[in-house]
Amino acid sequence: MPGRIYSVEIRMADSYGNMTPLRFVLRGEEAGYYKTRSAAVKTPSLRFDVSRNLLVATAADPDTAAVGGNLTLFSGNRRLTLKPSYTAQSQNTYLYDLRAGLPDSMQFGRITKRFDRQAMIPAGREFGFSTASMSLGFNPKTLFDTLYVQTTYKQGLWTVHSPRTPLYQPLRLTLRPGGPVADPRRTAIYSVSAKEGAPTWVANGMLRAPAFRPLLKPLVSFAS
Repeated sequence: MPGRIYSVEIRMADSYGNMTPLRFVLRGEEAGYYKTRSAAVKTPSLRFDVSRNLLVATAADPDTAAVGGNLTLFSGNRRLTLKPSYTAQSQNTYLYDLRAGLPDSMQFGRITKRFDRQAMIPAGREFGFSTASMSLGFNPKTLFDTLYVQTTYKQGLWTVHSPRTPLYQPLRLTLRPGGPVADPRRTAIYSVSAKEGAPTWVANGMLRAPAFRPLLKPLVSFAS
């Protein structure tokens, strides 16, 4: 809220129980568009990332107009036009709350990008997600936060999201090969701890892995 003062305290703790508070004050300001330019930006481009529930799209925009160009989101036969929230060094930034629905693609000028996140996986409850090539099973404590999942299968290689995303408790994974497997006895999923048991073949030529344990747990937690 414009003009309002917010006192913020963040407590940072490690796995040994050590805790350090960080305190600061924020003053609310009216949101307003601003633009700065950079002569180094010669050609338009478009990229995006997901931060919690926000789609953050960034477009390099060499146009000299006072306001950066719009971004268009497409979902089925619907479209949504977004104005830039701000432009810094000729880089337009657009913000969109993904809880309103996942787009299929986005367009800036003549540049179109496919939105490759396939579904929203909520934290805190049982949830299943399936594609033609795999199935994922999440328990209530698998995720730390909502996940906008991305999976691919290409030339016999399965990819599930990103190694930057930590898991708290196991994720169950079932893989569906693109065709018949010549020798199921000698086909397995590797990089799974032996303590979790061996992968097993199930109906319809699917290979079910035991629960994947997280390889990384954050050492620092935040609370406000």
